[in-house]
Amino acid sequence: VGVLPVVAHEFMHQVQYELAADTPPRLRADGTLLLGPEWMVEGSAEFLELQFTSTPTLVEGPAFFNLQTPARRSRKTLEDLRENGSVASRSDYHVARFAALLLAQKHGGRALFDYFEALGRFGDQGLAFQSVFGEDMATFEARFEDLRRDYGAASAYGRE
Repeated sequence: VGVLPVVAHEFMHQVQYELAADTPPRLRADGTLLLGPEWMVEGSAEFLELQFTSTPTLVEGPAFFNLQTPARRSRKTLEDLRENGSVASRSDYHVARFAALLLAQKHGGRALFDYFEALGRFGDQGLAFQSVFGEDMATFEARFEDLRRDYGAASAYGRE
């Protein structure tokens, strides 16, 4: 991986804080950080990183399969990767990246930015997710378990 993809990844984290008006970082009522879920924070940064590699914005065919495969192999669910710091291993990053990729393919890459903007506006992850992606976060997380294991369903998801 070249330097530019890594810089894009880290830049996305700064953009997330700015869009979510989360400087200094805010805490939710339960004491966890507002900026999250962690799979979305890291997944969207991974998606932006992909834009600076040879992977095209709309991923299809073998490239899509190659991104799906490591996510399919992981035993971690998106629910496991919600809390700050939970995306720790390369395998976790693969899961988070594939989730963000699916959302971007269905709603456009801009929607990943829109989520963080909505997070700043609402101060609630669930409301922000619902407003941008049109479904409950827990519903998407459950659906993702099927999508990451079924190539046909995952590739069709972006065309729904």
